[in-house]
Amino acid sequence: MAQSVAIANEFLKRRPFSQMQLQKLAFIANGFNLAINGERLVDETYKAWDLGPVETYLRDHISRWGSQNIPRLISERDRGSQWLFEKDKPTGEPYRARLSVDENAVVEQVFRRYGRLSAFKLSELTHLPDTPWYRAYQKGRNTDISDVDIIEHYTDLLRSSKATA
Repeated sequence: MAQSVAIANEFLKRRPFSQMQLQKLAFIANGFNLAINGERLVDETYKAWDLGPVETYLRDHISRWGSQNIPRLISERDRGSQWLFEKDKPTGEPYRARLSVDENAVVEQVFRRYGRLSAFKLSELTHLPDTPWYRAYQKGRNTDISDVDIIEHYTDLLRSSKATA
């Protein structure tokens, strides 16, 4: 397992993404890894927020970019207000994930299948009825998204070959 920020960096190594895209891509990669490899890819628990699955530690590092693409890898210095005077300069050692071959394959497949989708398309996919977010969402509550629901959903996607999100 890795921190969500390290998984986000795996996607940022491939190209710039917005914070909403990174949240959804890391969530989808975590879901497929649970279904394929039987374990979480991300250490932290996802919450069902209004705009979809959100991992708050990742959010704390990337929210400053708003809807703009994040131009570089994320580091510890991006968290909180430490970045106020260092807008886009690399700030510290980037988070790194130590992925197994199988975990890396999941990240690569998620990038290939979902990496070109807009933030709103990714959000739309995670909001479909019977998705883990849909099951957990309660307006204004930011409830935890269950790993059981995530495993069930992504296993069903693999079986049906729909693989939407």
